[in-house]
Amino acid sequence: MCNGNRFQEDAEDSPRRAPTEGNSVLVNQVGFNTSGIKRFVVQLPQGSGLWPTGFRIRSSGGRVAHSGRLFMAEGPPGWNSVYWRGDFSSFEQSGRFFVELALATRSGRTRAIRSYKFGIHRDMLRQQTLIPAAKFFYYQRCGFSVPGYHKKCHLDDGTLPDGTYLDVAGGWHDGGDYNKYNGYTPLAVYALAHSYQKSIGKIDERESKRLIDESRWGARWLLKMLNHETGIFWGDVFSGYEYWGPPEDETPNDPEQRSGRPVRDQRRLPMAAAGLAKLFAITNKPRYIDGAVAAWKATLDEESPSTIFLAERLLAACELYRATDKAEYLEAAREQAQLLLGKQNKRGGFGASICDQGLPAAALATFALAHPMEEISNAVREALEANLEAVGKMCKNIFGIMQWAEKDIFFPYENEDSWYVGQNSQYLSVAWGMLLAAKAIGGELAVRAEGIAIDQIDWVLGRNPYAVCMFEGRGSFNPPVYHHRYDSVTKRRRGAVPGAICNGIVRKSPKEDIPRFDAIGSDNHTNEPWLPHNSYFVLAISEG
Repeated sequence: MCNGNRFQEDAEDSPRRAPTEGNSVLVNQVGFNTSGIKRFVVQLPQGSGLWPTGFRIRSSGGRVAHSGRLFMAEGPPGWNSVYWRGDFSSFEQSGRFFVELALATRSGRTRAIRSYKFGIHRDMLRQQTLIPAAKFFYYQRCGFSVPGYHKKCHLDDGTLPDGTYLDVAGGWHDGGDYNKYNGYTPLAVYALAHSYQKSIGKIDERESKRLIDESRWGARWLLKMLNHETGIFWGDVFSGYEYWGPPEDETPNDPEQRSGRPVRDQRRLPMAAAGLAKLFAITNKPRYIDGAVAAWKATLDEESPSTIFLAERLLAACELYRATDKAEYLEAAREQAQLLLGKQNKRGGFGASICDQGLPAAALATFALAHPMEEISNAVREALEANLEAVGKMCKNIFGIMQWAEKDIFFPYENEDSWYVGQNSQYLSVAWGMLLAAKAIGGELAVRAEGIAIDQIDWVLGRNPYAVCMFEGRGSFNPPVYHHRYDSVTKRRRGAVPGAICNGIVRKSPKEDIPRFDAIGSDNHTNEPWLPHNSYFVLAISEG
């Protein structure tokens, strides 16, 4: 049983920002691990006549602790800025710091600018962000009273297509709306359980238990949505997007009426099998392995599995083998790895995905790390090296983020009515995949893979053109407003959910591959939280 009192801490519902700082010296506003890669970007208006002459790292009290050179770098066409890179990876003192630059002007005068402050400590990112990222899921709970946010809601979910009632109360609101999807709930269950395993002995035991409790909350809903005979899941509990108010008022909220929001679609979910198998390995509760096996068998009937489906099925086979030690699952993992290798293109990539770009590499690396002596693991490591090369070529922009395509930094869309949300899940899944690949391939290539991963995380945490830390409650400048129906709750006018990671920066228009972020409103494309962002974040941070 999940302990419903674990996440009752409230958070200040006011923007964390200092608008006069940090908009030119762009840095991860949370911080860096002591021995890790530490980079920043300088962004100045084109034609400003300003020229940085080097940088200093100052302590929060103003003491100069380090100095270094800057290197000019080319910016993307049309961004109307000039850029420099700075690197202070050799600086390994602990504390609070900021970057300071001296800018020379055309008149010969100089003036100083500085970045937002950041921390440097051992295991900094795990200690500062892992549990807050997990708390986001608690605040998104459905069918549960979240103090300060909402009462128990949607207890009457839901109504099947034939009009009969199925108790599917529970789970998580998927984003800024109150719908529930098997979509990304399975990924969240897996991510939280995996992060729990990785955090044992690295964070406070009481804190790490939050991860497993939240994973079990999501798994309980998954099992409600599962047909145990067929292994197929109901896909969604969906009431649309029109309602905007407290979630407890959207429906009659009375399970005795045996009616509720529509339950629709049916899906085979290999990631659900992976998450449930991992939970069984942790808890030894038979309901989890029973659900995992049923879900696994259903995935084998998928006629034309996509690359992402195969990656999820590989993870599921790996987790079922770990949980049961049955040879049939090891053989299945070999087969899935071979099938997934067949999806790799000649350039080393696995295709673009706005959410799951890094998942194929992560799944292959997971197999190779668990079974390094398997014959196919040699081919897997070669594939991971080729993928690293392909990803590296797509990350050669000034910020090091994963581009959508060779000529498109941001996801392209046809018109303003299209769906074109920010790509933070893409970046964070790439970070996870690269960190696992680094462990699988080792050597000098591992350092390169880690650097790519850090660039993706740094973008989300503030090293981006808007100097916005897209992790609510951390950093100095968070989105002032979020696209979330919690803004209808008293004292929650910002719509901010503690620990939420929003969709992120998008292109300005279909024809202009220039960054856009809504820093004054609540645009859903940029400012809406979504489960996969936090799921991939906890997976990446747990590998740090």
